[in-house]
Amino acid sequence: MVLLGNEYISVSFSLKGTPCEQVISGGFCQYNDEISLAFPACKELEKYEFRGYLGTPLRNSSGEVIGSLCALFQKPFETSLYVRQILDIIAVKAAADIERSHIEQKLRENQQMLAEAMDLAHLVNWEYDAVADIFTFDDRFYAMYGTTAEKEGGYLMSSDTYAREFVHPDDLYVVAEEEHKALTASDPDFISQREHRIIRRDGEVRSI
Repeated sequence: MVLLGNEYISVSFSLKGTPCEQVISGGFCQYNDEISLAFPACKELEKYEFRGYLGTPLRNSSGEVIGSLCALFQKPFETSLYVRQILDIIAVKAAADIERSHIEQKLRENQQMLAEAMDLAHLVNWEYDAVADIFTFDDRFYAMYGTTAEKEGGYLMSSDTYAREFVHPDDLYVVAEEEHKALTASDPDFISQREHRIIRRDGEVRSI
């Protein structure tokens, strides 16, 4: 986006043959005047009558260049080290915001892929707060049990309520044993697998 007067306009161009390409390959770049003569392949410079240019690279937390931050001027300009320092500070903040946005997008994509994989495998997940004795379920968990969070009064449920409402009476001891093993395990990588029966809201008995 470029601010011309009081109006923002969208400007896009190929990186090749532009001062931004020079910034990405060589670092900070400054042209006080006649930038269109220095980069004749970039027609947008002449189209919008840009005369001056300041640019600095955007680097992620690993130091890799992921883009450039630039300021273009329609009049010749004089600058100082102070201006460059300000531009570099803004670039650090902008690069951090871009990197965080990419990480968040990747996380959303991974969460979506995990949810789809779990659906295909008929898997659900839940969390248990041992101190509060509260399970946290989600919509996919309730769907496996033939119900909804709305019908069950929300996504939180005590272990006693869960056992009474959903665990097969003959398998209550199985769930109790597994809970005890998990709570008393000293191994931080403790994993256990155990099968028991549940009773869905439609009365169907299933094994999980």
